[in-house]
Amino acid sequence: MKQFKLDISLDYIPEKHPITHFFNSLVDSLESHHPYEFGRPREYSLAAVLKLLLFAYTPGDFTSRKVNVFVQENMPARWLTQDVLLRLISIASFGK
Repeated sequence: MKQFKLDISLDYIPEKHPITHFFNSLVDSLESHHPYEFGRPREYSLAAVLKLLLFAYTPGDFTSRKVNVFVQENMPARWLTQDVLLRLISIASFGK
């Protein structure tokens, strides 16, 4: 019996959203690299969270719950976070 294999490419690049490319290049140009010295190691990049928040604030999603739903449903938002699904508490603590 042969098994069916579904190959899903994660090399998504948003073409219809030039604002995603703008936020990506803007945050990458900041070059603020501060080492994280306290607590557990991070599972995500702070630059990726900043890109996500800037992109989510554009249509007016200002609460961490709406941003969490936004990143789960929006492919350009997932591209900005390098396909890392952030937890709600991570988004909320970043905005403090």
